[in-house]
Amino acid sequence: MAKKPRTRRIWTAEQVRILKKMARQRKRASQIPKRLKRSEGATRQKAFSMGLSLDARVGRNAISPAHQVNVRCDREADKVKVNRRRALVRTLAEIDA
Repeated sequence: MAKKPRTRRIWTAEQVRILKKMARQRKRASQIPKRLKRSEGATRQKAFSMGLSLDARVGRNAISPAHQVNVRCDREADKVKVNRRRALVRTLAEIDA
C-alpha cells in the first residue's frame, strides 16, 4: 500500500496566538506541539521564523541566581580594581609634576 502524500497545513491565527502565549509562559517545547497538533520540528521552525524563543529554562538568559550573584561580586571587585588603578595613576602624575 502506497503512502498518502503529505499536505502542508497553513498556520491559523489561533494556532499562532497559542504558540506565542505558550512561548511567553515558557512551556516546554515538547508540550506546545501536542496542544497545536503539529510536530515539534514544525513548531520550532515556526517559532524561529517568528523570532520566538522556546527556551524554557528559568530566568533571564537562563542564568541561575547563584551565578548572577557571583557575576555581581566580580563586577564590584573589578570596579574596586579600576578605582585603585586610577588613584595610582593620579598619584604618579602628581609626583612627576
